[in-house]
Amino acid sequence: MKNYSTEHSYFLKQRKKEKRLVFFFQCFIAISLLCIWEFLAKTNHINTFLYSCPSKMISTIYNLFLSQNLLHHIGITLMELLVSCVISFALAMIISTIL
Repeated sequence: MKNYSTEHSYFLKQRKKEKRLVFFFQCFIAISLLCIWEFLAKTNHINTFLYSCPSKMISTIYNLFLSQNLLHHIGITLMELLVSCVISFALAMIISTIL
């Protein structure tokens, strides 16, 4: 361990403590939002056709992973994203050239 002054060691200790506290609250907020989302989906307060519940999404991802189709679906989604970006860029260039 490096030789730090007592003030700097105290500062580092406080900073580490603060980072842990921030991380705890970030996790707490994320888990709380997922729980609220799950509750609202299960009680039909939100449209589950548009916003599926997190448990169904995790279950689907798990099943796709087990059937070895997850990477295939991710690849298709990335290809669609790339094609849409290229089309958008091409249309933007054409329209900006015309204007």
